[in-house]
Amino acid sequence: MGILARVVRNFLALTTSLVLERAISFVLFLFIARQLDADVLGEYALAFSFLAIFETLSVFGQNLLIVREVARDRYNAGQYLIQSSILVLMSSAIWAVTMPQIARGLGYPAQTVYYVGLMALVLVPDSLAVVPESVIQGWERMEFITAFRFLTHLVGTTLSVFLLLKGQGLAAVLYVLVGQRAILAALYSWLVWHRIHPSLRFDRVFFCSLVSLSLPFLGMNALSAVYKNVDVWILRGMTNAAEVGYYSAADRPIQMVGLLMPILMVAIYPSLAETYRIAPDRFERMLRAGLYGLAVTVPFIAMLFTVAAPSFVAFAYGEGYAATTLPLQILAWSLVPTSIAALLFRALLASNNERVSLRVAFVNMAVNVSLNLTLIPRWGAVGASAVALLTSLVGLAQNYWFVERHLVRLKAGRLFVRPALGMMLAGGLFLLLPGSWPLYVRGSVATLSYLAFLVASGALSRREVALLQAALRDLRHGAMPLPDRS
Repeated sequence: MGILARVVRNFLALTTSLVLERAISFVLFLFIARQLDADVLGEYALAFSFLAIFETLSVFGQNLLIVREVARDRYNAGQYLIQSSILVLMSSAIWAVTMPQIARGLGYPAQTVYYVGLMALVLVPDSLAVVPESVIQGWERMEFITAFRFLTHLVGTTLSVFLLLKGQGLAAVLYVLVGQRAILAALYSWLVWHRIHPSLRFDRVFFCSLVSLSLPFLGMNALSAVYKNVDVWILRGMTNAAEVGYYSAADRPIQMVGLLMPILMVAIYPSLAETYRIAPDRFERMLRAGLYGLAVTVPFIAMLFTVAAPSFVAFAYGEGYAATTLPLQILAWSLVPTSIAALLFRALLASNNERVSLRVAFVNMAVNVSLNLTLIPRWGAVGASAVALLTSLVGLAQNYWFVERHLVRLKAGRLFVRPALGMMLAGGLFLLLPGSWPLYVRGSVATLSYLAFLVASGALSRREVALLQAALRDLRHGAMPLPDRS
């Protein structure tokens, strides 16, 4: 199977998996918001932010390292499955004990510490599931991830909704989550074990080398997780649980739309890692085409979110969540720098520049924490949303600078400036059109004006079309056999 076919198959499989998973999870999120209240929704979001940060520490960078190494030499899967699982088990057990202690040390109420303690029970199986899932990603067999994640999320969410309707609280939902993640880890492990039958021997030399290789990945993941979740911690510490609930209600739909970007990155990452080593010219064309496609499409999605935010909030959450509208409109624009930076980040990893990504993550975290401590006390959820947007711009600037200087010569005018000007033109036209016109008419006129500007300014020309066609031809060439030792 050619590279293009593999990327398309991986993208479709992961898209199906994550869209279904996030849609099912969003149903549960809505039930918690409506059956309980904004305070409990805030506690739920805070507990998940603890899980996100400490899972990153627990997996010790294996989610990125294993994919890269198995994609390059797929017969290493057995060693990584056993040695990485030992490393992750040790790490997750330590952090599971630490999580509630940190919550208590931050001065959170006893009820909040209790929920964080329950989420700590999720940490071990959730972290262990990452190892076999990363092996499967390295094999580029994402259809198994789709099947297993959909099945476990559907069963878990159905049971959680049933318990909520029966009057159970948040604790019951978290207990169900523990069982769900344990089953997922078991299914992944069974699949990989069945295909390769790895040796159970502890390899001290390999293990020590694994720890050393993992440190940069651990560092960048940990810093990234902190800056992406610390805003919730600061919100809870400086405001109240309801403010966390409003912010989380704004962030959740952005995560659902933004998930298509990480899916594409995960699908294309093994091919970037492969082509950088054996065909640098194809690596460059794939990167250019991906960046151009994101730059001209994601801003349009952000504008649609901005326009639809008031109606969406009223429909999804109810009138009691009106304070969610402005944070949602601000967060929508973070999709643009976040998606472009995500592709540049994968290019850095594929080219063995993970230490650069570690530096980028550190700067992002420092900027994010500093701005959150400044803006959240004054503006609450709105301030946290503004910080998320500003931090994503800082991250994009850092990634772009290094890639432009050391890997691939990029042209910022074609990638960013012209699409941004076109979006400003389309947005201004939308606002100037009579409000009595139907929304779809104003949206259509704005869309046509955006496309016309791209063509007239040269941002969408034969050159860009030729670039995309060349990238597709590159993806069609070459194939790597999938090992099967079953």
